[in-house]
Amino acid sequence: MMEKMGEVNNNEEKIQSEENPSLEKEQKDDSREVVGDALSSMEKEYQDISKTFDTLEVNAENIKGEEGKELREEIDRLKKEAIGTVEWWTGQILAFTNVVVGEPSMFPPLPKQEILPYKETFDEMITRAKQEFAEKGVTSEQRETYKPIVNDLLARGVEPWGYNVNQIAMDFFPHLLLGKNDLVPIYRKREDAWRMYLGFPQKAETFEISDYRPNDTSVEYCYKLKNFFNDFFSKKSFKGVVSRLSDTKTENGESSFVDQDSTHFVMGGYSWHLGQDEKGSYVAYHDVWDLNVPIEKEKGFFGKPFTIYDRLYYDPETFEPIL
Repeated sequence: MMEKMGEVNNNEEKIQSEENPSLEKEQKDDSREVVGDALSSMEKEYQDISKTFDTLEVNAENIKGEEGKELREEIDRLKKEAIGTVEWWTGQILAFTNVVVGEPSMFPPLPKQEILPYKETFDEMITRAKQEFAEKGVTSEQRETYKPIVNDLLARGVEPWGYNVNQIAMDFFPHLLLGKNDLVPIYRKREDAWRMYLGFPQKAETFEISDYRPNDTSVEYCYKLKNFFNDFFSKKSFKGVVSRLSDTKTENGESSFVDQDSTHFVMGGYSWHLGQDEKGSYVAYHDVWDLNVPIEKEKGFFGKPFTIYDRLYYDPETFEPIL
């Protein structure tokens, strides 16, 4: 019943508006006034945001080095997002004006997602991550987990080897004072993984950005261990790994098995996979570098887990790797 009454009232207003041009003009004038107030409010919001971020930028100039540079970049990013939101609402108000006052077909309201920050393609993401990795030793996604002071202490005081909590606690303060035994190559690679987990640049160039990712497209991009395939297959048979994968099926029918990283001692237990795509047949290794402790499980708290993945294509007839 109420819906019917609403329809009647709307129809009556429409008829009155068509029959009474002065009423229509008065309604449009009222709409212009409302729009004018809204636009003034948006302009003030825009100025306030600009002033706030300008102040933050001036303060950030006093912070030197890489930390200051990253802070300024983050301030600039947030500023663009805030101003973008105001500009979107301004566009919506102007679109409303055209619908109510002017020509509705000329400027239809823009959907919000069209002015959201541009979403990279996978190839663009890879290119950008490689550049960041080459210049800074860590990507922006991994760096965002960094927590000042806390992560600095963890990076210096914790040796990322095993889950012996008592030993880690005993070694923590000596490591803070004297540093860690990171001269041995086997420790350097594991240390790089620990540093990246905490948002720091790697030191020993253990990782590179992979050109591939698993079929799970929720993974942004992956890392690969430098020279892993060369080091691994210098000790083990490539054909033997492929044969084992062909003979091993998981519950979902995938050719896969779990192995221990006795080559680089970075991944612990990781998985091998057999696959095929438009480029041909391949073997791949896959691991998520995370910590199996309560506070850090799954998504991490002090750090951010990252995916290690790479592929090696081969000729299925000769079992020769295609490099």
